[in-house]
Formats: sequence, structure tokens, C-alpha cells
Amino acid sequence: MEALALASGEGFDLYILDNRLPDSTGVGLLVSLREFDPHTPVLFYSGDGLEDDRRKALDAGAVAYLIKPTDPRELADTVFRIIGDANKSSLPE
Repeated sequence: MEALALASGEGFDLYILDNRLPDSTGVGLLVSLREFDPHTPVLFYSGDGLEDDRRKALDAGAVAYLIKPTDPRELADTVFRIIGDANKSSLPE
């Protein structure tokens, strides 16, 4: 899968995933990502709005789940919050 190859070779601040992917599911991709990258935060941004979809993503390790369509400001605010939280948690005490 191209996404895994790219993610394993690059450093990212955040992954944004959808539930529906051409050759997998977002949850399946997240499980695979966690095999080599346990720390980068993951935001699901999907049109799949069932509570079960959201729960599966969060149980797999996503930190947030937004349902499309979302106000662009809410998406941006969520991205900035997630990245800010990740940066705070990586600071030495």
C-alpha cells in the first residue's frame, strides 16, 4: 500500500485518515501504521457517521473523529489542537 510506504519513509506530525480507502479501511491502515509508528496522532475525517465507525477508529488509536462535511474552521481547529497536544506531550519535564 502506497500510504504505508510513504509513512514509513517520512516523518509526519499528523495522519488524517478516512474509513473508506481504495484497498483497505482507515482502521486497517491505522493498525498497520501503529506497527512502526506508535506515536504520531491520527485524525479520522470521514463521511461514515455511525457511532460504531467512530468507536472502531478511536479504539484503534485515533485521537479524534470528525464527520464530513465539517466546517473548515472546525477541521483546522482540530488539526491545530491535535498537533499542539502532541508537541506538548513530547516536551521533557
